[in-house]
Amino acid sequence: MSTIRHAPTAREDAPPGRLSADAVAADEGPPDPFVRGALPLVHVLAGWRPGSADWAWADECRDLWGRDRERTENIERALVNQVPNPTSPGGVRHTIDHQVFSGSEPILLGPDGRVWNGHHRICIAIRRHLAVIPADYDPDHYAAIFGGPAPAIGRTPKPASR
Repeated sequence: MSTIRHAPTAREDAPPGRLSADAVAADEGPPDPFVRGALPLVHVLAGWRPGSADWAWADECRDLWGRDRERTENIERALVNQVPNPTSPGGVRHTIDHQVFSGSEPILLGPDGRVWNGHHRICIAIRRHLAVIPADYDPDHYAAIFGGPAPAIGRTPKPASR
């Protein structure tokens, strides 16, 4: 079994031995022992809890849409794909789907059952009724929770180690 890296943090002043979210995003593949793929949102909600507190996803989303509303809305706006639609006011239809979400940094799901990075995006996915979301996750944790491997929805093989 590979050594598990520490949870990434969004802080730029990450302590030594910890990864910043930017360092993970710049990486060409997911960190060991993770794989990159798309998971059903219902599996993410059932298999991983918010990492910031011991509360349910409903509490986490209520907090992010309340206390951190401006940041959550900014992240949502960045994810929204404006598609021309001549029948809507202003000629623009705001949509978000898995393809748009896949263009963002993958959500990082820790092998300890906590979400390490991506709380806002998970709450946005819930609000937008997305069925699947992109994620880096530990396949052993997934198998332990769900009794088998994750469905092969857009999975990208991890680059070979040198």
